[in-house]
Amino acid sequence: MGKLKRLYLRDRALAVSVRNNTGQQVKNTGLKRPFWFIIIPVLFLLAVWSVIGPFGIWKLEKIKTARDQLKIENEDKIKTNAQMEQDINKLKSDQNYQKQIIRRDLGYVKNGEIVYKFIKNKK
Repeated sequence: MGKLKRLYLRDRALAVSVRNNTGQQVKNTGLKRPFWFIIIPVLFLLAVWSVIGPFGIWKLEKIKTARDQLKIENEDKIKTNAQMEQDINKLKSDQNYQKQIIRRDLGYVKNGEIVYKFIKNKK
């Protein structure tokens, strides 16, 4: 019965009883200690890599911030495009608006109008 139990324990990679030089029974831990000396640093490196690696949390936050900034810029451009479309439609259909823009932007004057130019004093 004892021999079967030892074989079972050895096959399961659990602690197996061994005798030292003095004949005392010593518990053999097998691969347990080196296993943890390898696993813990690997897990630590994996955790660090997941935070600061090329696809880590830090990079993800930078990408999210850039995405949010692009969304804001996109919304501003959509508003600007809508305003420009309104201006284009007004220019195509409204004669008074056309005259107003021509006078304001191009400096045209109606027949019979007098233009006054004011010169600022240089000090």
